[in-house]
Amino acid sequence: MNVRFIQGGLVRLFGRRYLVVGYVDGYWHFTPEDPTDKNAPPAKYTSLAVRSLARQMKITSEGVYQALTANVREALTRDFGSFTVGEKESAYRKYPFVKEIDDLRILFRDKIKVVDELIERVNSDRERVKDPFPADGLPTRRQVIGWYLRWLSAGRDVRALVDFHSKKGNKNSRLEEWEKEEIDRAIGETYNTEVRGSERITWERARDLILLRARREGLTTSQVKNGTKEVLGKNAIGRRLAQREKYPLIANRFSKSKANNVIRMLGIGPPGDYPHSDWEVDHTPLDLIARDNKTGALLGKPYLTVIIDRWSRIICGYEIGFAPPSWVSVMAALRMAVMPKEGLLERLGGGFEFTWDVYGPCDALWCDNGREFRSESMNATCAVLNISPRNLPRARGDLKGKIESWFKTQTKKLTHLLPGTTRSNVLDRGEYDSEGNAILPLSAIILIATIYIVDVYNQTKHPTTFEPPAIRHLRGLEDGGQPLPPSEHLIAPMTGLVVRRSLTRSGVRYNRLRWNSNAFTALLNRIGPGANVMVRIDPLDLKKAYVLDDQTHEWIEGDLLSETEIEKLTLAQYEHIKKELGEISVYDEERGAKIAEASQRILDIVKAHAPKDKIVARKDARFISEGRKPTEHVHQSRHDPEESERPMTGHVVSESGPKSAPPDARGPYREQVLPNPWLEPEFPPERREALASTKTVSEGVAPLDPPKPLAGRQRPSTRKVDA
Repeated sequence: MNVRFIQGGLVRLFGRRYLVVGYVDGYWHFTPEDPTDKNAPPAKYTSLAVRSLARQMKITSEGVYQALTANVREALTRDFGSFTVGEKESAYRKYPFVKEIDDLRILFRDKIKVVDELIERVNSDRERVKDPFPADGLPTRRQVIGWYLRWLSAGRDVRALVDFHSKKGNKNSRLEEWEKEEIDRAIGETYNTEVRGSERITWERARDLILLRARREGLTTSQVKNGTKEVLGKNAIGRRLAQREKYPLIANRFSKSKANNVIRMLGIGPPGDYPHSDWEVDHTPLDLIARDNKTGALLGKPYLTVIIDRWSRIICGYEIGFAPPSWVSVMAALRMAVMPKEGLLERLGGGFEFTWDVYGPCDALWCDNGREFRSESMNATCAVLNISPRNLPRARGDLKGKIESWFKTQTKKLTHLLPGTTRSNVLDRGEYDSEGNAILPLSAIILIATIYIVDVYNQTKHPTTFEPPAIRHLRGLEDGGQPLPPSEHLIAPMTGLVVRRSLTRSGVRYNRLRWNSNAFTALLNRIGPGANVMVRIDPLDLKKAYVLDDQTHEWIEGDLLSETEIEKLTLAQYEHIKKELGEISVYDEERGAKIAEASQRILDIVKAHAPKDKIVARKDARFISEGRKPTEHVHQSRHDPEESERPMTGHVVSESGPKSAPPDARGPYREQVLPNPWLEPEFPPERREALASTKTVSEGVAPLDPPKPLAGRQRPSTRKVDA
C-alpha cells in the first residue's frame, strides 16, 4: 500500500490534526497543528510503520474526517463528560459490537454470515454488554457496519458512537426576524433597565409589540403561519436572554458591583503555613431564640463571633452576646483566643472531655471591612499583641471561606437541632413555633456552644485536612513552638471598662452592680470615704473589679456581690438582658392601684392625728373673714356663675314679643334682662292691675317679675307705652 504525503499538508493521526513536516533521516515527521496541545506531541514514523497505520485507518486524510456528519464532527470537539447519561450509555452500548468487528481480519469484516453471528454472540455476552438489545430488536448488520465505519473514520473515538439527541428535531426558528426585533425591544424597555421588570412582564410587552407592528405594517405573525395557540411562546424571553451575556444584564438591572460579585471567579484565602500564622474572624446571628432564665421573657437571637486558625482549622476563641457586631464582641473573642482557657472552662462548670490548649497571638488576623475591624481600638490592640491586621477587599467573603464554612457546619449540626431554632428562613421553618419552643437561657447556649467546640468539632476529623483540628494544631506546634499568652497588664487595659466612681463602705457601684472586698476597706481607711477612684471592670468576667491605688499604682481586686447567674455573663450580655427585661415589662395597674391605696391610707392616718385648734396668723385670718378682695362690692364682677353654667343658644329675632328690657339700674354688668309686661298687648289685664296695686310705675316702665331663665341676650324693645 503506497501512502503519499504533501509537505505542509494536513492529516489525521489517531483522529487528531497533524501537519506533515517531511521525510528526514528515514522517518516521516509530523507536528501537531495546535502547538499548545500538550496531549499531542510531535511524532515520527518509518515508512513501514506509516503503511501499517494507514491500513488500520489510524492515519487518514482530512477528507475522511470531513466526510463525517456535522453532528459527529461536533461530538468529537466536546468533552465526553458534557454528554448526558443517556447519550454516554448509547456509546457504551455500541462499543462492544464495533470493537468485535475491528478485531476481525479485514477480509471478514463485511461478510454477512460472520457479522450476523457476531451481533447475536456479542449481544448475549452479559460480561461485555450490560444493557443488551431485546431479541426482537437487535441492530441490523447495516447499522453495526455503519457504527464501525463512523468510529474508524473518527480515529476510533468513542464519542463518534454517541446518539446526539440534542441535535435531533427541527432546529429552525419558528419566529420571524421582525418578531425577534420586537422581543429585543421589549427586553430593552422592560427587563434590561434599572426599573427592572420580570420575564412575565417582558413577555407581555413583547407580545403587545408584535401585535402592534403586525397591524401597523400588515405583517403575518408566526402564530398564523404555524397555527400555534399563542402569539409568543412562554419560554421565548428565557431563550432570548440565554443568548445574551449576563454581565451587562446584571449591571443594568442592579449594579456593577453586583455583576462583579456574580460573574467574578471565586477565590480562596491563604491556607496558613503553621499554627497561629493566620486567623480569620467574623460574625453571624445564631438561628436560635434565647429566653431569660428567671422571668421567662424572650431575649431574641444572640450574635456569634468566632476566630478560627487557618492551618489547623481549630477554633481559637468566640463570643456569644446580644450586642450587634462591634469592637466589644471582636475584643471579647480575641481575648479568649490569646489567653489560656482553663479558667473559662472552670467558670462554665467543668466536666469537659478534652482540653482546649489554644493560646498566644497570631501573626496575621484576616477580617472584612466592618467598622469594628477598622477602628482605632483594633489598631491599638493589634499593636499591643504584635498582630498584623489584614483587611479583605469588599464583597470577597470567599477569601475567608474557612470561617464561613464553619458557620455552615455548626448551624447544620448544632443550632438547627436545638429547641427554639428559627432555621434559615421562613420556608425552612414551616409551622415550627420557634418562640413557643424556646427554653434555653443564654448561659445554657454558651455552655452548649463551648461543649460543641471543645469536645466535638475540635476533636472530629476535618474533611479537608483529614485530621482533627486539635491534633493537627498540637502537631504543628511541635515544629514551630507554642507562642506564649500576653500579659494581663497588656491585654486587660485594652478590654477593661475604666470609669470613675466613689469608694464607700459598700464598695464601688456600676450599673446596679456592686463590688467590695477587705482590700477595698483597707484602701478606704487610707484615702477616706467618698474618694473618687478609678475603677476597671473586666467586660468578660464580672466576678472581679479593680480599683487603682494612686500611691502604689497597683490595681486592688474586689468581688462581685450579686447572684450567681450574673457572674456567668459578660458585661455586654448583662446590659442587654437588663435592657430587654425593662422594655418588655408591663405596668400592672391593679397592683399599682393597691399600692396607691396603701399610701393614701398612711396619709389619712397622719392627717387624722393632726391638731384641730390651730392658731391662725393675722394675714390668714383677714383672708378668711374678708376674702381675697374686700372691696368687691364697689365694682361688681363681670362673671355670673349661674349664667355661665347654662348652655349657649341662638338669639331670638322674632318681630313679635319683647326684644330686650332696659338695663338693670344696679349696674352695667348684668347680662340678664327681663321683659316688660306693660309693653305686651296680650298681657292679661288682671295681672297688670295686680302689679299696679303693689308697685309704682315710673317713667313708663313696669315693675318686674322675679327673674327667670332666658336664652341669650335680647335686644331692648323700642315700643312706646300707651298712656
